[in-house]
Amino acid sequence: MNKRIVLNLINEFQDITQRKLAEKLDVSLGKINLMIKELENDEIIIKRNGYYLTEKGKIELKKLELEKINSVVILAAGRSKDFNFPNGFLEIDTEALIERSIRILLDLKIETIYIVVGYRKEYYKRLSQKYKEISLIENDDYGSYSSFYSFSKLKEYIKNDFLLLDSDIIYEKKAIKKILDSPEKNIILASSETGSRDEAYICVENEHLIKMSKDKSELKKIDGEMLGISKISYEYFKNMMELEVKNPYYSYEYAIADIAKKIPLKVLKINELVWGEVDNKEQYQRILREIYPRIKKNEELEKIQEIKKLLISILDIKLVDIDEVEVLGGMTNKNYLVTINRKKYVLRIPGFGTENMINRYSEKINAKHVSIIGIDKELVYFNDKTGIKVSEYIEKAETLNPETSKKIENILLTSNLLRKLHTSNIQFENKFDVFSEINKYENLIKNRELLYDKYSNYLEVRKEIFNLKQKLLENGYKITACHNDTVPENFIKNDKGEIFLIDWEYSGMNDPMWDLAAHSLESNFSKVEEQLLLKYYFNNTIKKEDVLRIKIYKVLQDFLWSVWTILKEENGDDFGSYGLERYNRSKKILKEIV
Repeated sequence: MNKRIVLNLINEFQDITQRKLAEKLDVSLGKINLMIKELENDEIIIKRNGYYLTEKGKIELKKLELEKINSVVILAAGRSKDFNFPNGFLEIDTEALIERSIRILLDLKIETIYIVVGYRKEYYKRLSQKYKEISLIENDDYGSYSSFYSFSKLKEYIKNDFLLLDSDIIYEKKAIKKILDSPEKNIILASSETGSRDEAYICVENEHLIKMSKDKSELKKIDGEMLGISKISYEYFKNMMELEVKNPYYSYEYAIADIAKKIPLKVLKINELVWGEVDNKEQYQRILREIYPRIKKNEELEKIQEIKKLLISILDIKLVDIDEVEVLGGMTNKNYLVTINRKKYVLRIPGFGTENMINRYSEKINAKHVSIIGIDKELVYFNDKTGIKVSEYIEKAETLNPETSKKIENILLTSNLLRKLHTSNIQFENKFDVFSEINKYENLIKNRELLYDKYSNYLEVRKEIFNLKQKLLENGYKITACHNDTVPENFIKNDKGEIFLIDWEYSGMNDPMWDLAAHSLESNFSKVEEQLLLKYYFNNTIKKEDVLRIKIYKVLQDFLWSVWTILKEENGDDFGSYGLERYNRSKKILKEIV
């Protein structure tokens, strides 16, 4: 059992019990009990209506966090047999094999990905421009040597423990999770025989590797196949680098096996794991036809089980209480409709990278304020460390969209709700300042060239954008409690004609004209529809200075979200032309104002 994971759970979930830990980790209560006793004896945790980290425990957790695997090596230099591009770029369900692996790794908080490239390396160069975590290591002799030569190219780069992957494999996400969660420093992943013709077969004793060969006849017994996913310690790696290799056909798998003769190498065998490798067209068709559909189904089921375990842990309920879990989707976060004891709730799990963009404590406090006055439904659970939230579901609800938001009755409802928020005298504890947000997003973008390459004359436009601050101050600028993300999809209408405003991630004190500008812009209102929104909101008394500020905020919003798009894409999301369209629109309206 991984000590770091146990300490993280104790630190993350207040008042956690042994039973909840066992459920969350999917291990027996006996195993948890043994570890808890050990941690108590070492004064790392203390029991007080649950378990808490001591000061010594917090120091130990920081130490373990520094030791966790942050780097991955992917070997991808070899020539493809049947395709005129690298095997890793074969697509499964519109996603390349290599990109699927990268997505899984980033989701598991891997920070650095080294890819050793050779054949058609330009494919990987394009990929590295998309993901800031990727560093390419070139092997121009890929045609003359086997995989160990590619592996040896890592000598100057590797300084810590790491994961090692093949580029042309597809596997269930749990394969990576299980090998990361294992406390063993040196471990290879194995499965039962798959029937492939180019695999490394293994002989195992006491869960440790004895021998490995690609020729079955060389092994006294066959205990499975190596998957092409390994965890290698820095010590093990240094020993591999010291091998004297003169055979150009020597593969990295044999190097792993040779060092296992002096440094124990654990074999983690998962018999039920679904995976496959692509070396030729026949294997590719088999993956499309048989392997991927099974992986997809298993991962969907596993995700539902994870959600159920999470609900049991945070809401202190039993498995029998959970009736159903459905995926709702979401642009930034993952949302689920969960039915518990025949009552429906919405579970929100924050998307990757949002912890750097959103203050969850402010969101929690602000959401509580607005639920009290009926603008949103009541919060059931909110963890301001993780951002995980459970709220009441709005029964028989209609989520507005850019078309339905244009209906006169809905314009009336939304304008009244926004006025109620803006005149509520609620004091949010944080401020939303668009100019500070632009600076924040820019600072979070590691490769600023992405901004300058995608958006023409970015620095010149940015200068004019920041000059708008003075124009706002000269035209009635004021601040009240604001939502700041009034896209139509955040307005939910029930069958009684009541309307609610959800998702308070960006909420804070701001100019109320921001919310009106955002709703008009995101709903793609015509001049007539916008005029109707303002008429209802201001009760027919519309000031020119308010109209000007709305126009300015449209420019600022398009500019802000175009920068936000670059940040999200740097973290692995793909928004197509969304960012560029918003940037160009901001320039167009900016010219009208200036």
